Amino acid sequence: MTYTLGLDIGIASIGRCLLAEDHIIDLGVRAFDKAKTAKEGESLNKMRRDARLMRHRLSHRAERLKKLARVIYHLVKHRGFHWVSKAEEKAAESDTKSEGGKVKQGLASTRRRMEEKNYRSAAEMVLAEFPQAQRNKRGEYNTALPRILLGQELKDLFIAQRGLGNTYADTVLEVAILGDGDRKNGLFWLQKRAISGEELLERVGPCIFEKSEKRAPKARPPNAMSGLPSSTTCGLWWMAQPAYSILQNVESPCPCLMPKEMKVKG
Repeated sequence: MTYTLGLDIGIASIGRCLLAEDHIIDLGVRAFDKAKTAKEGESLNKMRRDARLMRHRLSHRAERLKKLARVIYHLVKHRGFHWVSKAEEKAAESDTKSEGGKVKQGLASTRRRMEEKNYRSAAEMVLAEFPQAQRNKRGEYNTALPRILLGQELKDLFIAQRGLGNTYADTVLEVAILGDGDRKNGLFWLQKRAISGEELLERVGPCIFEKSEKRAPKARPPNAMSGLPSSTTCGLWWMAQPAYSILQNVESPCPCLMPKEMKVKG
C-alpha cells in the first residue's frame, strides 16, 4: 500500500496530513508561539543577527584604526633623512666623497626614481625598486628617503582617510603630526635639541671612589702624566700614586672605568 505525507510548515505552526490510497489516515496541526519580541514584534533571529553584525562592524572598525595607527607610528619613527642645517647640505654638494655627499646623492637618486616612474608614494617606489632589501648597508645610501617624500605620503594618507569617511583622521590630528607646513613643528618634524652644560652633567654618574666627583668619560680617559695634578675627576686617587707606578702597573687609565676594584698588576 502507498502512503503520502503532506507537511505545511509555517513560522508558528506545522500542519500534517497522512493519506492512504483511498482515505485519510491522520490530519492535524501543531501550533506554537511565534519567535518574536513581545514589544516590537520582531523576529528573535533578527535581533541576534543585528547584534552579530554590530559586533563585526565594531571589530572591523577597531582593526582599521589599529592599522592606521601602525602606519602613522611607522612613518613618524622611520621618517627619513632631513638636512637640519642648510650649510651642511651645501657642503655635501661640493664634497661627493664624504659621507654627507653620499647621503646627498642617495636622496637625489630616490627622488629621481619617484619623478621618472610616477610612483604614487615612497612606499610603492621602495617595494618596486628594492624588493629584496629596503635598508641601507654600511657606507651606502641607495635607498635613503628624504623626509619630505615621507611627509607628503603621510599627508596623502590623511586626505584619503577623510575621503573614505574616517572621522579620526581629521585636520587636528594631521596638524599635530605634520605641523603647519613650516617643516619644524609637528611630531613628524620634531627635532630634539642638543644638551650641554649643566643639563649634560646631570646625566653623568658619580665616581665609585670619589662620590663628590663626576665619572670620567670613557671616550676621553685622563692623561696619565700631564693631567694628574689638575684632574677634577678622581684627582685625589691619581695624586696619591707615584707616576712611575701609574705608567707601569695600571691597566685602566681611571678607576671609574674599572668595574669594582682597581686592576693593578702585581
